[in-house]
Amino acid sequence: MPQEEKKHISTTTGLLIVLAAAVIIGGGAIAYFYAMSPTSWDYMGNKTTVHKSSNANININTNANTNTAAVEAWKNYTNSKYGFTMTFPDAWKGYKVFETTLSDGSIALYVAVSTTDASWKEEKIDAGYASLFAISVLTPAQWAEVQAAGGPMDTYLTKNSNYVFTWSPTQAVPTDLISAYNKTLKPGDVIDTFKLK
Repeated sequence: MPQEEKKHISTTTGLLIVLAAAVIIGGGAIAYFYAMSPTSWDYMGNKTTVHKSSNANININTNANTNTAAVEAWKNYTNSKYGFTMTFPDAWKGYKVFETTLSDGSIALYVAVSTTDASWKEEKIDAGYASLFAISVLTPAQWAEVQAAGGPMDTYLTKNSNYVFTWSPTQAVPTDLISAYNKTLKPGDVIDTFKLK
């Protein structure tokens, strides 16, 4: 009667199987403990603590990151000269405000973002920037003249004891900003945050 031949696993194959099993088990353990850890990192790199309850996860920032204050500072524009504030969303990072006095004596504050369109030029704006909206600052007398003229005028925002504030969107944007202007650089969203100080 012929004897059955026994098949043996080579030492190399056996070691590879044991190593693969160890990697899978070790990776699973690391993933499990990471998922169960009360410490995680938010999108800004800040250490947060996750408190788990049966109803919800609540993230509490445990690292008072000084960069957060700097990030927030650029978002909150304050014009002390004319007494108002506006808040900008992330898409506006790097914006600049250019002030100019118009021929009628009113003030125009052009709010601009950077552009890569080398052919884009605006009279009152630095090269490399495109204004997306303007805030006009008028005295009550100037505003009365604008209203009496009866022609087209900027949109009224509000007034204080010294000034009347109006705004107007740009009439054109550089080619590199067209998509963003319609999706993320919406001037109306910024204007909605306009507040007197």
